Amino acid sequence: MINSGDAQARDNLERVLDCLDMDKCETFQDCITWARLRFEDYFVNRVKQLTFTFPEDATTSNEALFWSAPKRSILRAETFGIPIPDWVKSPKKLADAINNMMVPEFEPTTGVKIVTDEKATSTLVASINNAGVINELVRKLENCHNNLPAGFKMNPVQF
Repeated sequence: MINSGDAQARDNLERVLDCLDMDKCETFQDCITWARLRFEDYFVNRVKQLTFTFPEDATTSNEALFWSAPKRSILRAETFGIPIPDWVKSPKKLADAINNMMVPEFEPTTGVKIVTDEKATSTLVASINNAGVINELVRKLENCHNNLPAGFKMNPVQF
């Protein structure tokens, strides 16, 4: 995989590294926090970022209006081998666990360029040095491996 240098290998390595390094879960509360923050990112922050980057009157390169018409925490716990507590079956207790966590305020990232031209996207992807990125990801995964408990094993979950 290291020498293949393809985009899919790179993507797989990036996802595994994120899972084991930045998004590692050790308790069920960690899994709830992870799932809630993913929800916030996908369904709140990304929408806010889009509306910040492309306000209501934004236009495309063709001068058309841009906005014109033309069970995660449990899966996460299973992946990390974290026991799922019985209280999860109680909607109130689960809601309490979600409400007791802190969700950071959205801060738009200035200077974000969202490519809306498919031709530009394919050119950009072709110009990335995947082999170099893959080697760096493998190095980070090796460092991450050294921080895992002995015998640690992730369980892939199909859904």
